[in-house]
Parts: sequence; structure tokens; C-alpha cells
Amino acid sequence: MRNEETSDAPFRAAEGEVVAANANVNDAGGATAPDPAPAKPVPAEPMPGSKRRSILGIISSVLSAAVVVGAFGFLLASGFAGRFSSLAQDGGVKSSSAAAASSGSGQAAPVQVASVTPPAEQPPAVQAVPVLVSISEKRPAPITADAVGRVESIASITVRTRVDGQIAKVLFQDGQAVNQGDPLFELDARQIDAQIRQAEAVVAKDRAQIVQTQRDVVRNDTLAKTNAGSVLNLQNAQTAEALAEASLAADQAALDNLRVQRSYYVITSPVTGRAGIGIQREGSAIRTGDSSGTLVTVNQIKPIYVNFALPQKLFASLQSTAGRGGAKVIATVQGSALSSTGRVVAVDNSADSTSGNIGVRAVFGNDNEGLWPGLLCSVSVTLGRDENAVIIARDAVQSSQNGNIVFVVEHGAAKVKAVTVDRFEGATAIISSGLSGGETVVTDGQLRLTDGTPVSTQPDKRRRGDPS
Repeated sequence: MRNEETSDAPFRAAEGEVVAANANVNDAGGATAPDPAPAKPVPAEPMPGSKRRSILGIISSVLSAAVVVGAFGFLLASGFAGRFSSLAQDGGVKSSSAAAASSGSGQAAPVQVASVTPPAEQPPAVQAVPVLVSISEKRPAPITADAVGRVESIASITVRTRVDGQIAKVLFQDGQAVNQGDPLFELDARQIDAQIRQAEAVVAKDRAQIVQTQRDVVRNDTLAKTNAGSVLNLQNAQTAEALAEASLAADQAALDNLRVQRSYYVITSPVTGRAGIGIQREGSAIRTGDSSGTLVTVNQIKPIYVNFALPQKLFASLQSTAGRGGAKVIATVQGSALSSTGRVVAVDNSADSTSGNIGVRAVFGNDNEGLWPGLLCSVSVTLGRDENAVIIARDAVQSSQNGNIVFVVEHGAAKVKAVTVDRFEGATAIISSGLSGGETVVTDGQLRLTDGTPVSTQPDKRRRGDPS
């Protein structure tokens, strides 16, 4: 209540001031007017609180609306001012353009927008393509044929046991070089040794029996000659001697048989070569009738064969070289730079009807053991000699839709020439037609060349095979 009275105090003061103002106005209205009777002061009625709050809300709403309307009007005025400014500038530009046109020709000219056209591009200058080159040569060259061969041992023998038994000793290392007759395995021979001793005793008994029968024959022969004994006794003694000799021969044969069997208990290398990896070890029981009897394989390494095939068109050349001791053969194991030299020793007696190739066998001394049974090798067979061969690097030959071509450099430009390749020999190609020798041929960089392309050349210094 105290707060409401305090807030009503200004309103009551305002009402008193209004009443006083009305009284002053009435006093100034005229002097002739009779003075009214003095009015009694009317006490101000207090204004209800809800009414006052309503008036304050109205005043606040009005003030907020005025602020919003003022802000909107300010923004609207700013937009119109900017628009008018833009229109004024556009008008000034058009006026100045029109004035300039009128001053130049005396007539108003339309305003045209200038178009910028880029200058035409100049074609790039043709640059020389860098390439590597070499010179074709005309000189003698061997006639060779290349093939793929497989190394084969002259003798590859699987060592097997010939008697049943148990391995007592292994007398070699896996992969060891062995000579013919070197012991490889030793079997338990105690039983066979006992049998041999028994057979030797039987033979000794037979020999003693023969000595006895011989004495009987001599005695009976003496008695028969002096008529002291009968002839029948002499004949019986001679028969007993013959039986003893036969028994000795049989027992001696049995002993010899046991001694032969005893030799089987020491297993030796059948050839000179290399022993493979042993299959059986010490203590293994082995038998002749099953796989346990396979012990090791020994391959002869020196000398050794290389088998390969050549086209049947080379048969005449192979035959012609046979009279000169066989064609020279160079074999290089694939993946290795080590080569071996040998000779052709045999040509098969028929050609393969499917492939048209002829089987050829060459023999190599293989002193350095560079050839190993089962390896693949590249074989080059020399069949003759071409005295006027045109030789170029193999990389210079390119394939096209019309055959083989090479790029020849003439007057600083690459020219295409069709060639016929007679054969390839290592890193070189033998040309039968299309080149005459002395031409500068491109060996690297052909992918960027066409007929007439300018080139800058450098000599190809890469190492290449050179047939000789």
C-alpha cells in the first residue's frame, strides 16, 4: 500500500497544477464578470492501480511503434537515395558518350561495346627428337641357329640294393663327387660272413676226404698188382675218390656263391660322377622287392649331353658339318653368363611330323661343371659363314603392319625403310635386303618418330653382341 501511495503522488500533484491553471484562465477572462463564490477544494480521488498500468502499457506500445516506423523510414529513404544516385550516374555516362559522338561526327552515334579477340596462336616450332644411332656394317658373319636345349647326363644310374638287409654305414656325403667303385653303403653282413665260414669248412672237409680216397686207391692198386687184393676193392676206391672230388666242386661253388653275395653288402658307385641326395640312412632296413631298396642316384657329369631341336630346313647344313667333326655348339645356362663349348655328335634318324624339327645331341667336356643335368640352356649352333652380311643392332628393327622396318637418318631427318631380316643372332640382326651397309640407323627413340621427323643423334654406346 505504501508503494501505491508513493506512485500516486505525482498524479495528484499534476491534477492540482491543472486546477490552478484553469483558475488563472478564468481570472484573465474579464474584469466585469462577477466573482464566483469561492469553490471549495475538492480532494483528489486516488486512481485505481489497474488503470494506471493500462495507461503505461499503451504509452510503451506507442513508443515502440514509433521507433520501428522511424527505423523503417530511414532504411527506405537510404534505398531511394542510392537508386537515384545510380540513375544519375548512368545518365551522366550516356550524356557524355552522346556528346562525344556528336562532337566527332555531328550526329548522335549509338554506344557500342568493344569486343576483345585473342590473337591467333602461332604453330609451335618443330623440335628435333633426340635418338641413339649406330652404323650398319657389311662384313663376314657366321651362320648360326638358336634353340633351347636341356642338359642330360650321359649316365644316370639309380643305385639299389641286391640283397635284403640293414644299412650299417653310409660312406658318402649328399652331392659328393665319386669315382667308379667308391663304396657308398655298407650293410650288416654278420649272417653272410657266418655262412661263408661254414661253407669254407665244408670245402676243407671235402679236400680231406679226397686225400683219404686217394690213399685208398694207391693201397688197393698195390694189392691188386701183387694179387694180394681184389680188383673190386681197387675200383671201389677209385669211385670214392671221384665222388669226393665232385663233392668238393659242389661245395666250392656254394662257397663262391656266398662270397659273391657278400660283395653285395658293400654297395659301390657304378660310374664316376656326382652322388645325389641319399634316400636311406644308417639303420634303415632295405629290401629288394620294394621302394626301400632305392638308395641314391649317381649322374655322370663329365662329359655331358645337351639335347635340342632345329628346324628341318637346316638338316642339309647339319649333314655338311658332320664331315668336319660336327657343328660347333655354344650352350649358356639360362640365368647365367657362363658358356660351354661342344660339338654335335648325333642327329636323330627322323623328323618330328608335328613340329617339323629334328632332334640334335651335342656333347660337352664340362670340365668346369657349368652344365648340370636337367637345366635349360640357350644353344647357338654354327652352321657356316656368310661373307657379305649386313649387320645392324637388333634394337633397330621395328615391326609394322607391312613387315619389318628401320629408321635411317638422312640429312637430319628420320626416313622409314622396309627391310628383310634373314636371322637374329644375339643382339644383332642380319639383313638380307633393304640396307647395303654404312647407313645410320636409329636404335633407340623410334616411338616418337614418323617419316621425315627431324632428329638429333647421339652414338649408341651400349654393349651389344657381335657375331664373329
